[in-house]
Amino acid sequence: MTNGIWDSAYTIRITDRENGRYLLISPGEKAHLRLLEEGLEGFGATELFVETEPYADGTGGHPVTRRFGERYMGITAEIHGIEGEVRRRVCALMNPLHTLEMEVTLDGVTRCIDVIPCGKPEFRQVNFFTPTEVYLPFLAPDPFYRDARAVQVQFHQSLPLLTFPMNFLRGAGMTTGYYRTTDTAKVINPGDASCGFDAWLTASGGTVENPVLRMGDAFIRLQTVLTDGQEARIDTRPRQRNLWINGERRFTFHRDSNFFLLGVGENAVSIAADSGAEYLSARLAFTPLYYGI
Repeated sequence: MTNGIWDSAYTIRITDRENGRYLLISPGEKAHLRLLEEGLEGFGATELFVETEPYADGTGGHPVTRRFGERYMGITAEIHGIEGEVRRRVCALMNPLHTLEMEVTLDGVTRCIDVIPCGKPEFRQVNFFTPTEVYLPFLAPDPFYRDARAVQVQFHQSLPLLTFPMNFLRGAGMTTGYYRTTDTAKVINPGDASCGFDAWLTASGGTVENPVLRMGDAFIRLQTVLTDGQEARIDTRPRQRNLWINGERRFTFHRDSNFFLLGVGENAVSIAADSGAEYLSARLAFTPLYYGI
């Protein structure tokens, strides 16, 4: 039993995006390694850290630190294939100077996480007649898994025009219509944690002055003019927050701007502008985050 998932299908692909090297762990014939029982460590919930300080009266305490800890992960598997080739592949991949992408598929669910090799690979062989086992340790500084694909959101709505054949019953016949742009989009975050997003604001057909992206009281106001065909890209992901206009990095946003995140569940995101709002269109892309697989 491997953390309750040994009897189900699994695939783990670890890739060094800097040079394209990868390691495949699965039951398949093309795998480099095959997982052993109890071979996954740290793939479930990560550590939680809560620190308190006592109240002045000495009874109980109040939390001063509440956070998810870094995720330590380990894989124990046996070598499949030509041992010398697999050993060299493993050693070349375990480079602490590179951040690797780990794509994990368990029970039909695929999620990704960035990891850093945090220890040397350990090769073990009980005797000459048994397959060589290898232990691989990793550290994930960001403990959350992410979806393998980003969710795309367009600011448009569908307007039905007619139904064929003519009828007066809900759901009967075929309805035709057209899409039109709108200034508000309903964004559903299905993950376990708030997440950042990329937004693209485009001027089409005219000039847009000081476009704004807003959710509730939070907003990102660009202090710039977008002429016809120009596009601004906004990245609100923590530690990656940035703004580009036509691919050029800029800092022309209002000082009170809040590079807000998408909360878990439904979010209403809207666009506006000081002038030319009718020429402004938008789209979003975000990757949901999860505490586990």
